Amino acid sequence: MSDRAIEISDEPMMSTRAHPVIFLRRLYVPVATVVLVLLLGWWLVRTAEPLAGPPPEQRKETGANPELTPEEAKLARAVIEPGFASRGGREQLLFIGNSQTMAIPFGQPWDISTPQWFQVLLSRRAPGAVDVHCGSLGGLTMEETFFRVMDFEQSVSSPAAVIIAIHPELINRIGLREEVRQQAQEPASRTELRRLAASNPDLTLATRMIESVLKSDQAGQAGKETEATWPKRLENAVQSGPRTLLLFAQRELVLQLVNETFRKYRHRVFHIYSTSPRPLDESTYPENLEALELTLRYAQQKDIHTILYLGPLRPIQPNPDSPQVRARIRRDVMELARRYKVQCLDYTNLVPERYWTDYASDATHRLTGDAGQHDFAHIRAEAHKMVAEKLLEDVGDSILSQSGTSTH
Repeated sequence: MSDRAIEISDEPMMSTRAHPVIFLRRLYVPVATVVLVLLLGWWLVRTAEPLAGPPPEQRKETGANPELTPEEAKLARAVIEPGFASRGGREQLLFIGNSQTMAIPFGQPWDISTPQWFQVLLSRRAPGAVDVHCGSLGGLTMEETFFRVMDFEQSVSSPAAVIIAIHPELINRIGLREEVRQQAQEPASRTELRRLAASNPDLTLATRMIESVLKSDQAGQAGKETEATWPKRLENAVQSGPRTLLLFAQRELVLQLVNETFRKYRHRVFHIYSTSPRPLDESTYPENLEALELTLRYAQQKDIHTILYLGPLRPIQPNPDSPQVRARIRRDVMELARRYKVQCLDYTNLVPERYWTDYASDATHRLTGDAGQHDFAHIRAEAHKMVAEKLLEDVGDSILSQSGTSTH
């Protein structure tokens, strides 16, 4: 036997039995991963809790306001209920804008917003004449405004009216949240969108917006057709387990937290504050103007009485909206209103400085990094009534006359 063979035969035989230490080493990575995911999910969800509450524009309280009768408080509460079902009024009116029309900084449970005050004031002049419906959304975009107006028109009977509050933020950003997209993908809406895309070739950017919604709907329908196949069922079964973990079950909240955290530290690094200049985005502004024009054209075709108003802007300096930006928006919106024979009211200087405020130093605004900074978007409760009273003075008669109510 060779020396090499003898050397090999003298080596101790390795046991084939798994040693407990080796077994634990194999378990360490998956067990540690699960524990870390559980702990991370719990921490992230707890950290994001301030973002989980309803936004201020969705406040449902209409408590014992000393200025309202119990019946008026009930009317005000109905304005912000979801849907556009008639409450017996002879005319249906959609009041739509961003959170400025609904959010009330440091509000009390009995405070009510601009659309709610407008309903109360209209009812005082002509009970049962008009049902006001609030279609406002926080961070509303001009695209969403068009789809909300279309949904309103398809839900109510004539006569109908729309009041649209225009704010620089509304006309300076784009986006379509899922709840609005789903409304736009209802069968009746799809049919109407195809008609609009075919009959408005001059509005190329607005038509492109419509086509993108229709394409996403087709992709969703194709996904539903393949959902019943066994690979899709297997995928759903594999993914259903992790969804029970906080990190995955609350993923939308966690993603919002990540987005707000990124925004906060980006603003810190680049020294961006609420007073920092906010120029018009030239890549989105033309698209928003076309979306507004499509809205006005659609309302005209459907015989919807439409009123625009340029929302209040905070007069303090420095101001994120420069005089040049304000003048350009005013000029462009007024020109569209003139072209489509729509009344456009300029309320940009309506609300004095004392009716504005700063962001509260609460958990939500500390999380977003806005705490203590000037709030250039939202007005106090008294100013909501002020705007509604001005609207009643300027357009109340025309709205009530459409409902068949005498204004004399």
